[in-house]
Amino acid sequence: MISFIEKILKDSPGILPISTTDRLGFLKYSTAISGKGVGNKVIFFVFTDRNIIPVAIVKTVRSYRDAEVIRRSYGALQMLNKLTKYSSFSAMFPQAILVYDDGHIIFNVETMCIGNKVNSERDMEKIIEAYFSFSKYIAMRTSDNIVLDIHYGVQLIKELQGPRETIDGIIKYFTDLWGNVSLQLPRIPQHGDLTTDNVLIDGDKIMFIDCDTFGMINIPGFDVFHLVARKQNNNWRNVLDAYYDQVNIQCTFREKLLIMYLLHEIHIKKDYILFQKSLETIISEFAALI
Repeated sequence: MISFIEKILKDSPGILPISTTDRLGFLKYSTAISGKGVGNKVIFFVFTDRNIIPVAIVKTVRSYRDAEVIRRSYGALQMLNKLTKYSSFSAMFPQAILVYDDGHIIFNVETMCIGNKVNSERDMEKIIEAYFSFSKYIAMRTSDNIVLDIHYGVQLIKELQGPRETIDGIIKYFTDLWGNVSLQLPRIPQHGDLTTDNVLIDGDKIMFIDCDTFGMINIPGFDVFHLVARKQNNNWRNVLDAYYDQVNIQCTFREKLLIMYLLHEIHIKKDYILFQKSLETIISEFAALI
């Protein structure tokens, strides 16, 4: 696989700052779930023998049956790049370079972002400021709306993976809480996994990485909630309200949005928790935030 990827990169002139004579090195980047289970990506940093900084990132899967993971990942980054093209926000994200898919092997290539991890409250302030500016830019280019009502929430819950009694219990909890409210909000694509682990800082420059889930959630505020509430910042509600002001949303049903954020967190990343926690624990955790 590695030698094949190297050949494709060298045979694709101009996509990377490499030559046909460069020797390429591949360093596997591991997380707790890298390459484990169905649909999990395998990630490599690509080096040349002339550079100590990676020239690109390659993402693939161990089995072609999981090819859709790479297609979706590359498509999400392409959409993000298109939205930010010709703007100052383009530099805040990786750039999609190449996707290779021959029906047997699939991988995508994106630019490498270099920076330091978040390590201070001042860093968090800069991240929030940068993300607010980006969101305002996207919101100004959004003409479509998303309608959140009881049917939207129930359908989302039904798509979750977990014991039947847990799913039914969450549906009852949700419907009792939601009532007959219908919210119409601007459809603003979200990063989907905005955590401090997915932010790099280089001086005053902020870069958001791991954009594979961009656009899978379009409810404004999800990213901010995911970033600040999960850091157990006591000020997170004020930060969320400031975000609503930034994108011109009059939010009088914040508690309704919070339950939607929580359901989407499970839907996009954490289906497994429904098998590991009791219904009572899940609902109590929801109630504590709402």
